[in-house]
Amino acid sequence: MKKKYKYMHILNGRPAHYVNNRQIVFSCGVVENLCDTLKQLKKQQLLSEAWRLSKGWIETKDYGHLRVVVD
Repeated sequence: MKKKYKYMHILNGRPAHYVNNRQIVFSCGVVENLCDTLKQLKKQQLLSEAWRLSKGWIETKDYGHLRVVVD
C-alpha cells in the first residue's frame, strides 16, 4: 500500500502552522492545516514573509518543514 504524506511547517525548529491570509505561527498542542503538497507549503512561507514585511516586521528566515505520514 502506497503511503500518503502531508507537510507540516516548522518555525525556529518548533511545530507551526499557517494562519490564512497572515503568517506562519507556532502551534500550541495541536498542529493545524497540514499541507497536501510541498509546493503549497512553500507558497505559504512566501505569503507569510510578504505579510510580515507589509507590517514592517523583520523577516523570519528560519522556516522548515516535516513530511508526515497519514493514514
